[in-house]
Amino acid sequence: MLPLHYNYLKTNIMNENVNEDSVENAEQNEMTPEEIIARRKELVKFYKDETPLLKARAEYEEYLTKIEEARFARFQIRIAHAQMVAPQENSEESENRMKEELTKSSAGARALQTK
Repeated sequence: MLPLHYNYLKTNIMNENVNEDSVENAEQNEMTPEEIIARRKELVKFYKDETPLLKARAEYEEYLTKIEEARFARFQIRIAHAQMVAPQENSEESENRMKEELTKSSAGARALQTK
């Protein structure tokens, strides 16, 4: 069975070139109150049936986000470490800056791990 929105999309694609005939047909195809109620019930059932899938997808996306955040934090720490180890022209000033960056990166990584 096709999803309920398929017919809607199909109808809209087919009616891209609207003319007088299609406007008249649309007026003739108006739904009765009973048909509207039946359609609403179909939509509610469809959404209720799809909710578990959407919840599983949301959980999956949350896990992906946590993984990407952890990778980003590790990457920041590696960059800060590499910059600290690399020789600098003005070593005292750059060393202080690198220590600050490492502290920020470490704090960010700890914050991500506590989520």
